[in-house]
Amino acid sequence: MTDASKQPPEASPRARRYIQLFMGFLLLTLLLYFLSIPFLYFTWISAPATIVFAILALVASRTRTGITGLRVGLSLGIAMSCLAMLLALGTFFFQDSFIALRDCQARALTISAQQQCQDDYDAAYEKELEKFGVTLP
Repeated sequence: MTDASKQPPEASPRARRYIQLFMGFLLLTLLLYFLSIPFLYFTWISAPATIVFAILALVASRTRTGITGLRVGLSLGIAMSCLAMLLALGTFFFQDSFIALRDCQARALTISAQQQCQDDYDAAYEKELEKFGVTLP
């Protein structure tokens, strides 16, 4: 009853290894992105590694048919890694404002103190943006 043509397509062993490495580095990238600022900068290492392993997996599985879902997943992983890298770059430019907000929020005991922290952050953020010639409406 089991026909060989009805078996789901599988990736080659080499492609499977690249997919495993891709998944590991993607999880590491997402974990690092959600950690505090010093760890966030390691996404500049893990995100490019994620992209490289996704591309290697795509190349290694290019002769296989019927694995469109895998290819879409790898492409989405590449997009997520690029986004994490860009957000880490943005955090690098605005790190002083982020650290000041984090420290202020840790000390704020009341809602009004938390709002003051947010207002101070917004002012510092706008000041940083003005350095790059960007003004908010």
